Amino acid sequence: MATDKTYPADPAIRRPNLWLWALFGAVMGLVGCLVVLNWWNSRLALTGERLAQARQTWHAKGPSDYDLEVTVNGSTQGHYLVQVRRGKITAASCDGRPFDRLDQAYPWTVPGLFEVVLQTDLEELNRPDRRPFYTQVEFDPELGYPIRYLRVGENHRIQIEAKLTSQP
Repeated sequence: MATDKTYPADPAIRRPNLWLWALFGAVMGLVGCLVVLNWWNSRLALTGERLAQARQTWHAKGPSDYDLEVTVNGSTQGHYLVQVRRGKITAASCDGRPFDRLDQAYPWTVPGLFEVVLQTDLEELNRPDRRPFYTQVEFDPELGYPIRYLRVGENHRIQIEAKLTSQP
């Protein structure tokens, strides 16, 4: 009697292959996430080209009458409300208290955010002797004004969020 002996595959031999494939899949997933995050962060980086394009969009489409609410969090904090009519500041407050002089609120207008906050940081980014810091900025796609700005350095983190609350 001829017996044909077939042995089932040993599960202990197959399992390491599954673990290797699972580990490979996890590593590839992590690499994919890092690539996507790096791409996303690079498209939000503060650059001269992005700042110039946003300024041009604001100049072409931005209203001359607007109310702007700016919230600053992190190493520095504050809540600013600025009313602009015909391109001039007509009312402004910081944390509910009016400014002594309206011109002190200029950094918290849209042109002020472009010039005082973003342009200053862009110039500092280009200095060779600067301390390292990281920036991200998101501009309103329709009007071009900065809606979110993040600056992270060695000893500081500042996040600015701005929104037009009304456009009379």
